[in-house]
Amino acid sequence: MIVDSGIYLFDYRRFHEEVVPAIRRLHAEGVAEPWLEAVWNRGRPRPTPVPRFTPHLRELTFDLMAGHDLAGALPTELFPRPASRPKRRGEPRRVPRSDVDDHTLPPDHGDWLRVCDLFRVAVEETCLGDGAFMGNVTLPGSLGVCVDLRGLLEYDQDLRTLLEWLESRGDAWRQAGVDCFAGIYGWLDPDETLLLADALDGHPLPLVDAAFSAVEAARGAGVGACTDGNSCPLSAAVLRAVARLATREGRGLLWGLDATPPEGARLV
Repeated sequence: MIVDSGIYLFDYRRFHEEVVPAIRRLHAEGVAEPWLEAVWNRGRPRPTPVPRFTPHLRELTFDLMAGHDLAGALPTELFPRPASRPKRRGEPRRVPRSDVDDHTLPPDHGDWLRVCDLFRVAVEETCLGDGAFMGNVTLPGSLGVCVDLRGLLEYDQDLRTLLEWLESRGDAWRQAGVDCFAGIYGWLDPDETLLLADALDGHPLPLVDAAFSAVEAARGAGVGACTDGNSCPLSAAVLRAVARLATREGRGLLWGLDATPPEGARLV
């Protein structure tokens, strides 16, 4: 499976002031804002009702809705669980037709996945800008595992915390699927983005200017390889460059796998 990781310019103001209140109103009142309906139906051949919270789903996600910016853990009741059907003696091993065949899905699973799709579409269509490719199924925490950057996460607690937020704030909106690689992983607001750029300045990284053209040039020149053959130094430098660019534009950052930015935005 090829899943592209990307770090995107993130319109945190629109997320905080429009997306979060709209999802909370949908949760509390069952009412979808007109712009949310429009975004949900964009590109569809015919209008489709916006997904709604069932009464039980509303109860399960109450704490998540109350959390800051809808960041939090997925309620355990919504996790798919491996099927526990006992195997009879002499019975051949069944080969599942798909991952779903080998899991027991909670009663509200389908409804929650549709709400997660709505959240993802709302964020991608209204809050994402240009982004930089960061690898195949690459996550922020992997940036410090190569030989040359071993101290990146080992000793820098502030940087480790920021990268954890960038990797996990969206967990509840992604982890319900049996195959939960793709989706929104996490985000930083503009102030946190500035802190991330400053923290990365404290480490010996290749010089990449705060521009997507500079990111492309550095990648084309092959800079940033380390002694164990990884490109983590360049990836960390690209992350710093995009963070600097976001700070200059008053935006935050969002890390996504196979994210779909709006028309006109690009992943370089």
